[in-house]
Amino acid sequence: MSNSSRIAFRLISGAVVFGLTSVLGKLVIPLIFLGVLMLTDYATGLSSAWMRGELSSKISIIGIIKKVSYLAVIAVGVGCDYVIRAGMSAIGYDFSFAGAISVIIVIWLIVNEMISVLENLSEMGIPIPTFLLSFVKRLKITTEKAGNKTANGENTEESDKNKDGENNDESK
Repeated sequence: MSNSSRIAFRLISGAVVFGLTSVLGKLVIPLIFLGVLMLTDYATGLSSAWMRGELSSKISIIGIIKKVSYLAVIAVGVGCDYVIRAGMSAIGYDFSFAGAISVIIVIWLIVNEMISVLENLSEMGIPIPTFLLSFVKRLKITTEKAGNKTANGENTEESDKNKDGENNDESK
């Protein structure tokens, strides 16, 4: 590779990263982490299947298709965030947390990948602390609850305060 080719590659790579960062904002780091976990899950899944004598190219391809499909789910979340932000802006309301839906989706996918990696490792005979798997599964439940609150239009901070009896207008 010539020096000018390296420079061009670096410029193009930098422009792509800058473009993604400007469009995706706070999703960039979680998406990178999700990508690493997806590769780790795929590798541990292949290793586990090989060790059990169940390695199959068809199942492997299905795994790849599922991982790529995650990107479609994230794209739908980003689209929902855009529609909400544009709609709120059109009526003159500044939506303070743009990207809530896509962030929750990415976190949910990260947690799913963590569970899958731990299960694959366990199938390979690697000891996994039970509290770790329990903790990660609890993260999934918590993320799903946060997603449901967001989808139902509930403000989680205010809802939690009202449940505790704080900021309750009836007490005034």
